[in-house]
Amino acid sequence: MKLKDIKIGKTDAKNEILHGTVQDLGFFEQSYTVPPSILLEKFYEKKTYFVLGLKGTGKTALLRYISMKLEEDGVSRSKFVLFKTEFDEEDRKDLSRAANVNCVENPVDGHDDLHDYGLVWRWFIYKQLAKHYSDGAEIFQRNGVASDFVDLVSLEKESAGTGFSRLVPKIKKGRISISQNPKFELDFEWAGSKEKQVEFRGLVKKADLLFKQLSPGGEKLNLFFDELELSFSSQKQYGRDTRLVRDLVFAVEAFNGVCKECCFDICAYAAVRSEVRNVISISGAEINKPLMDFGVDIIWHQPGQDVNHQPLLQIISNKINKSRAFNGLGELEPKALWKEYFPEKIQGDSPQRYILHNSWYRPRDIVLLLMTAQEQFPEEATFKHAAFDAIRKVYSGAVWTEMTEELRAVYRSDEIEGLESLLYEAKQVMEVRELVKESEDKSEFYPEVGKLLSRHNVPKILKDLYRVGIVGNIDWNDRGESKMRFSFRGDSRILPTQKIFIHNALRSHLSLR
Repeated sequence: MKLKDIKIGKTDAKNEILHGTVQDLGFFEQSYTVPPSILLEKFYEKKTYFVLGLKGTGKTALLRYISMKLEEDGVSRSKFVLFKTEFDEEDRKDLSRAANVNCVENPVDGHDDLHDYGLVWRWFIYKQLAKHYSDGAEIFQRNGVASDFVDLVSLEKESAGTGFSRLVPKIKKGRISISQNPKFELDFEWAGSKEKQVEFRGLVKKADLLFKQLSPGGEKLNLFFDELELSFSSQKQYGRDTRLVRDLVFAVEAFNGVCKECCFDICAYAAVRSEVRNVISISGAEINKPLMDFGVDIIWHQPGQDVNHQPLLQIISNKINKSRAFNGLGELEPKALWKEYFPEKIQGDSPQRYILHNSWYRPRDIVLLLMTAQEQFPEEATFKHAAFDAIRKVYSGAVWTEMTEELRAVYRSDEIEGLESLLYEAKQVMEVRELVKESEDKSEFYPEVGKLLSRHNVPKILKDLYRVGIVGNIDWNDRGESKMRFSFRGDSRILPTQKIFIHNALRSHLSLR
């Protein structure tokens, strides 16, 4: 079996699922590695429905796997709503305009948030249910109440958009244009006989009442909200998306509560990035309560665990072993597998340690690293030392680009360039004062560094770099043993008293000393 025959997967599990063959889907399910501390039964029993984790930790893959397992009963349907992919900027603007219909009664001090997206998300979910029911899903008993619910949710005049834009309500001054239906003429206050407009809040409240009167059907429906990411284009868009995600979390919690109360076999699941949760918590919204009660974090790094037994390495073993089985070869025990496919040492480290220390303990990094080696040396039978040497620059540049994407809500493009120039040819391990001196020296030669420092001081820069994992802390004990601290290992704050350590994976791209 050659490297090209190993099914490593894709850096984004969504692409692996949506663009894969039936055979690819089967391979994904068979080779999937359940993250540590994840109890799948709680998802199946609807006791857990929020997945939390840093970018690239496998939230999408977990939701897709749960979807597959739920559908094995033959009566479950799954529907994925991809926030990042399917809601473009115009859709998000429509959602924002729609949210103006409901002002927060007691806004958080110092926060000018007058939007409440809860009504909009409820309406969006109801339209999803109505669409599935109309398409033949027996999620409710087919009776008069169900007919009324679907008719009510379908009153809104269809927009000219396509896809999900048709499900985003078009609201002006708190009112929505609908098609008149004799069944509901007495239920709403009409803006005028010709305008055919009603108050959106009243429409949603009416749908709330009808929803609770529905009777469970014989089929199950699972809604998955994924890609709940924030726009980095501007602070305004970033703030808007933060509130969109915040209120979706509250809407999902409330919706699932009603479904449980009414014994509906319907559940909404959502994947939320850890940094989104942190931003929302800072804003004052008590989002941690539903996320703690009904959510679970994906954390691959297990402190104190021997490097050879870190759960992230099992992903590699599973992918190679299932690929061997696919090619008619027997599975290997982990120790034999690593000896068969990897060199004894890479840059002086064991292959397991080298791979982990050149990652942020995320499946995405592992896949990217091995996939890059696989693409450059497809005819080789093993991942040789020369392969890892050859791809260091490419891999390092790719992860730098990905890590700096996390900073674009705060830093402009020229400032990202300034960050790169600031760290270029820097010492991998240094004191904070050394970086301050480095910034002063380089600002004279690199204009982008000067622009960066005109808006951001070094302590702030370090906090931001630490938050996304570009830098960490390093310290030594009396025996000369080093100890690393990184945000992705659960250490939330940088310590200015300890030395700064720039991540190993960025060493080649930044030409670190």
